[in-house]
Amino acid sequence: MLAPASEAHRKFLNCKSQFIIFGGGAGSGKSHQLLMLILKYIKDPFFRAVLIRQTSTQLSQSGGLFMEAQDMWKAYGAKFKTHPQMTATFPSGAQVQFKVCQADRDINNFDGGQFSLVAFDEAQWHSEVQIKYLESRIRSKAQAPHQLICTANPSRASYLYQFVKPYLDLTTGIPIPELSGKERWYAQWGGATVTADTKEELIELYGSGVQPQTYTYISATVADNPIMKILNPNYVARLENLKRTERERLYLGSWHAVEEASSLWRSSWVPIIKEIPEELINITRGYDLAATVPSESNPRPDWTASVKIGKGKSTGHYYILDAKRLQQRPDGVLKHIIEVALEDGDGVNLVLPKDGGAGGAVAHQYYRRVLAEHGIPTKSSVVSGHSGKIARFSPFSSLCESGNVSMLDSSGMDENWNTWYIDCLEAFSGQRKDWDDPVDATSDAANYCMKTTALPNFKINMMYQASPIPTI
Repeated sequence: MLAPASEAHRKFLNCKSQFIIFGGGAGSGKSHQLLMLILKYIKDPFFRAVLIRQTSTQLSQSGGLFMEAQDMWKAYGAKFKTHPQMTATFPSGAQVQFKVCQADRDINNFDGGQFSLVAFDEAQWHSEVQIKYLESRIRSKAQAPHQLICTANPSRASYLYQFVKPYLDLTTGIPIPELSGKERWYAQWGGATVTADTKEELIELYGSGVQPQTYTYISATVADNPIMKILNPNYVARLENLKRTERERLYLGSWHAVEEASSLWRSSWVPIIKEIPEELINITRGYDLAATVPSESNPRPDWTASVKIGKGKSTGHYYILDAKRLQQRPDGVLKHIIEVALEDGDGVNLVLPKDGGAGGAVAHQYYRRVLAEHGIPTKSSVVSGHSGKIARFSPFSSLCESGNVSMLDSSGMDENWNTWYIDCLEAFSGQRKDWDDPVDATSDAANYCMKTTALPNFKINMMYQASPIPTI
């Protein structure tokens, strides 16, 4: 008899949320529970599901979804075929397809599709473009709940992380058991995904035009799959004895676990302070520029980001004073830079990046000219391409690790930037998949602040005296 083996499995099989993220640790029974969930709807002749992996080998190999489905579903009358695509059809007419979506261009293979259930297995490897497009294919005559399901192991770089984050202990990245299965809400706003605890909160924040939907994260590890301990005790032992980061990620389900060497910056290195204790010199705001707004074809474009850093006059200690980001077209970006520069005042250096290539040079020249016409002087930072990002960031990272940097608390400011700024810097590893706009802005601000010598204020004494020659 098939039945849930734990409370986590029970929550998953009975969940009615429109979007479900399930899993967290290896060996938690994610794929097996997904196949069990399908059996709830096999008597509905209009039920249509699609189960997705990155490659056909992952679907059809021993232990893959298609092979496991045959072992489980044949007892329920399912008929399987592999051509022209892997499909299971039940006596009622209910049907399940097994398909591949490896690259974003593969979403074209789902054009015209209509499904009552879309499920990504190991969804941490699938992009936002893929997940959101397949979500748009959820429409059918089925009586069952129409759902998007993602089973996943932890990955902070995944599109899913923004959904999972409210369920985590933010120090360890490990799911908080009491929050597992709690229903929250999400919506699309301006091309981006936004989340909140309630539907009313989303509408209040983003207006009545948003269309909130329910979602939840149900955490599960091998501890929630007791049959694994019976059938494969060696597998559990291997998880327990993995090296630290992999043990935290795959055994404990931590979404923050990263290799020691790949963590170029840690929030624990930089204390957050309520106020700046000394006078500052060399205050510098560095920028990383972008000029794209979110769209259906590019829902997560780069940000224009800026970071302001100053140096203590008496101690030489460095302070992160402010961080900003926005997604706008060129005119909006330029307007933002002017507004922020006027807000910062004359005592703040402004550094703009100069990207390689003719296009980057022309844009850089245009920005500097317009800013100069507004009375705002700028400095240039030459960008050497992706391979140079770590080299540019390393001096600042070293300062932080040695205890020479503090961060101003933004909790009482108009924008609480501490959280997203810390997330971006901690996630940075130098890989192309990283969202590194604030990192580049930090590098330029810090490097200019460190290298620039501020002239001391001094007064020249009067160098004249009364003439000894009598006046006639």
